[in-house]
Amino acid sequence: MAESFEWEQQQGDLSSGLIWLSNQVLSGFREPSIWEDWPEGCATQAELIAWVREGHGRETLNRERWQGLAQADLGEFSRLAAQVLEEFPGTSPAVREETPPTPVKSAPVEEKSTPKPRQQNPAVNKTLAEHFRHSSFVQRVKAAFQEAKQDPTAQTAAKDWFHRGSEAFLALDLREAEACWQKSIEADANYSYGYAWLGTVYKYEDEPETSLDYCNQAIERNPGLAYAYKER
Repeated sequence: MAESFEWEQQQGDLSSGLIWLSNQVLSGFREPSIWEDWPEGCATQAELIAWVREGHGRETLNRERWQGLAQADLGEFSRLAAQVLEEFPGTSPAVREETPPTPVKSAPVEEKSTPKPRQQNPAVNKTLAEHFRHSSFVQRVKAAFQEAKQDPTAQTAAKDWFHRGSEAFLALDLREAEACWQKSIEADANYSYGYAWLGTVYKYEDEPETSLDYCNQAIERNPGLAYAYKER
């Protein structure tokens, strides 16, 4: 039993480290010096590389995040990320090759436009990225998300939308998280966790009055929800 717990804890540390690394790249930190800020208490860089090389972590990040890691200047890990990227369907060889393709002499073909990421306050990403530098913060967030998913009183649709919002939050996409958590309270008007985490979104968006209002609504529905009190 102890060995099983230690294994699960190690997997959580490695997963958190992978999310942290991806968040830093997403925030614009793409140089090898990023490893100098590796969060304390997390698995080592070598352990993370070995873990990914063994086939783990594919479900932790989506294709776009692996692509960002592959295109960063992170040495061995970027090369490993490029190999992982090949496992995703629809990956263009041009993305995986460092050398550009040979130009075609025929008339240029209009490339398909790539949807631009949602625009949001750069300061928000910076604040979240700073918090995600600490593995303890990541673990607390994931534990809170897990608690919300296990709420026996909530409707399934509300918990499904909340889960989507939690994934967006871990990806530093506050607008997507907000949209999903709004859907969660629309699906279940008494789902206190949806209100509480909307309070978190507006706290990061520097809208304290709106944040307080959502936290108060969460407490009205669930007076025992400690997280809502902390966010007020």
